[in-house]
Amino acid sequence: MPPTLQYIYAREVVFIGIFVLSMHLSFHVFYNKAKGCDRILHPNVNTKVQKVQNIYFILSITMIALSLLLFGIGAMYANMVESTPIIILMFATYFLYYHVVHLLFGFGTMVYYIRGVKKKLFSIKIYKTIAGILFTPISAIVLYAAILLIALTNCSG
Repeated sequence: MPPTLQYIYAREVVFIGIFVLSMHLSFHVFYNKAKGCDRILHPNVNTKVQKVQNIYFILSITMIALSLLLFGIGAMYANMVESTPIIILMFATYFLYYHVVHLLFGFGTMVYYIRGVKKKLFSIKIYKTIAGILFTPISAIVLYAAILLIALTNCSG
């Protein structure tokens, strides 16, 4: 199969996965709203802020773990002197783009938290958000090294 078709198939698989995930999440939101469970859509501000902060922190830790896993895969294929499957390279590249979105979301939520605390809407500690913002560039550096390894092994096959 020519490389261009592999890129097209890999990109389509990623986009279909993102579409299915977004449809799944929107189904749960509308299903809960139809059942009358509006607490998921409009929770207490402190609870909502705390949940968003915890999810952001868990995603940041997961991103570091996934970046290290991709780096390990790249190092393994480099040691074996074999070509890495193109789907792994495409996933790593799209995952690197997600790092930018994740970092911007972290800065946006931090500004939102600071404004909310100043207006006395809620009182929280934003340590997890700051830690997540600091972990994201570390994860991006590891992922960039992984992408380089994976891309170099594609030249060996």
